[in-house]
Amino acid sequence: MVIVIILKVACGFVFTQLLKNVYGIVAANYISLIVSIIYGYYQLRKHVPHSLSGVLGVGYKECILLVQQSYRNFKK
Repeated sequence: MVIVIILKVACGFVFTQLLKNVYGIVAANYISLIVSIIYGYYQLRKHVPHSLSGVLGVGYKECILLVQQSYRNFKK
């Protein structure tokens, strides 16, 4: 988490200096998001064997179960 915060601040500063406006912060947010996703995927892959398709599949199934459960509770 500390790495992400440092990356956001550093990218925000660099891109603001390069572009000389607030749009530099927007560009920095996209770059830090991509780097954070890659770093998180690497760390998770290092400790837990998984695949990206498996994570997306489990997420989809969990969303369906959440909607079904919410619908059942709403009907009561």
